[in-house]
Order: sequence, then C-alpha cells, then structure tokens
Amino acid sequence: MRQVQKKLRIAVLYGGRSAEREISIRTGEQIIKHLDRKKYQVVPSEIPVRGNDWISRLMRNKPDVALLALHGPKLTHLIQKTALQIHSLTGARGVTRSTRFHTVFS
Repeated sequence: MRQVQKKLRIAVLYGGRSAEREISIRTGEQIIKHLDRKKYQVVPSEIPVRGNDWISRLMRNKPDVALLALHGPKLTHLIQKTALQIHSLTGARGVTRSTRFHTVFS
C-alpha cells in the first residue's frame, strides 16, 4: 500500500506597514501563483496596515514554513520576524529562511 505524503504547508507573508506595501503584495501574489500546489499547501497571509490579528490567524493555519515577501524598513521586518520567532515558526530567521527556501525549491 502506497503512503500519501503530507504536503508542506507554506505561509506566504506579504503586505505589512511599510511604504513598500504594494510591492510586497505583488511579490507575495507572484510567489503564491508559482508555488506547486501538487507539492505544497499554500497559506496566503496578508499582513494588514493596522492590527496584529494576523499573527493569531497565521498560527491557526499551522504552517510548517513561512516565506516572507516583505519589503521596506528593517524595523518592519524585525517586528514581524520577532513575532514569528515567538511562535517558533520555521523560516523566521534570515539564515533559516534562505536555507529553507533553497531546500524547498531546489
């Protein structure tokens, strides 16, 4: 009997509070569009301009990996990465993120 392999749940985080929000949204949409649905379960996660309820929504979806399609000041990234680290989500740290991205898409 052949076992069905579980799809990796990938959260794509985009949007945010920076002046480059629109660029981030376009980047996120392109990532979402090009992820192979046969291999991955994609969890689009737009970060709003105001509020932090995106964190609880993201964690309810229980992604395995987070891909950050965020643009703008380092402070925005630091705040969002810190929130992900608090919840121990893979992909939250820069090195982990780039290594995981390379591993997942190679």
